[in-house]
Amino acid sequence: MMKRFKSRLTVALVSLSLAVSGLTWLTYKFTDLQMREDLLQQAGIVAQSIQLERVRLLAGASSDETNPNYLKLKHQLSHLRHANPKCRFLYILGRTNDGMIFFHVDSEPAGSKDESPPGQTYDEAPISFHDVFKEVREDAVGPVSDRWGSWVTALVPLIHSDNGQFMGVLAMDIDATTWKWDIFSRILFHIGLLLILVLVIGSMWLAVHRFESGPTKN
Repeated sequence: MMKRFKSRLTVALVSLSLAVSGLTWLTYKFTDLQMREDLLQQAGIVAQSIQLERVRLLAGASSDETNPNYLKLKHQLSHLRHANPKCRFLYILGRTNDGMIFFHVDSEPAGSKDESPPGQTYDEAPISFHDVFKEVREDAVGPVSDRWGSWVTALVPLIHSDNGQFMGVLAMDIDATTWKWDIFSRILFHIGLLLILVLVIGSMWLAVHRFESGPTKN
């Protein structure tokens, strides 16, 4: 009877361990998806606040540095980035006729080592960025790595409401490490409950094993 009980405990322990692994992965993916939707909503709110006429008047070149529209957009992006402590970079991208993605304006202070001046090409832009331009759709991509680090990025097309003109893409970067820790912090409680179940069954298994082994001889 005890051997049968121990066998059942073993099956239950193995099954629960596999279930914990599977449920942890599913919970991680589900939480990641929810966070991406939230990030896209945040980026969408920022995109709606952008005066697209100012974007239309940008040249996408170094000459924009003295353009009042560029300066106002840069100030606005800087203000909006600081309003969200988890956002590291906020910027507007354009794309040339030959498919090269470039920076229109970003949220970094002028002269900062991390600033992307107007017209700077984004040579390492991943395929997912190009897809957003080609398909004119929003997306939350990453983690992707570039010269500045590793990021999860929300991309929202800027479309003029009056004429439907596609003006560019607003991008919001969240540090990939911060992103992963946020996911773990959200699912930690659920993982903890599952691990407690594993520990309880594991303790029962050990108790049965010791009972079967009997008292040790000196």
